[in-house]
Amino acid sequence: MAEAAEKETRSNEESTDESEEDESEEEPKLKYERLSNGVTEILQKDAASCMTVHEKFLALGTHYGKVYLLDVQGNITQKFDVSPVKINQISLDESGEHMGVCSEDGKVQVFGLYTAEEFHETFDCPIKIVAVHPHFVRSHFKQFVTGGKKVSSLSEINLR
Repeated sequence: MAEAAEKETRSNEESTDESEEDESEEEPKLKYERLSNGVTEILQKDAASCMTVHEKFLALGTHYGKVYLLDVQGNITQKFDVSPVKINQISLDESGEHMGVCSEDGKVQVFGLYTAEEFHETFDCPIKIVAVHPHFVRSHFKQFVTGGKKVSSLSEINLR
């Protein structure tokens, strides 16, 4: 009798474990809203190649070398003609005041979005990645890192 009760308890525990697993396997449902407005306009003429997100805005790079700053509804707030070829990556500092951009033609640019600050590097191969120091705006040493198939570098500009 005790054995039968023990078997029943085990089978109830197993079915409870199985039902918990079934519930946890269900995929979460995400709420999303499709970007429209300026994004629709951009994608009719060009293709997106990269994108980065900041709490204040979105930055979208294209195959024709343009970078667009967009508000959270997808409206274009600024446009930059950076290169005649594909933008590979965009990097933003923590404050959202400086942007680094690299492209297929080996150009790397870091510039202030609200100031005239601008730094350029040109390499003899496509640059695939750029990363701007998170505290770029507050540092006396303006640092950014770049990388490609043939080259990687750490650039530092001393402003003292």
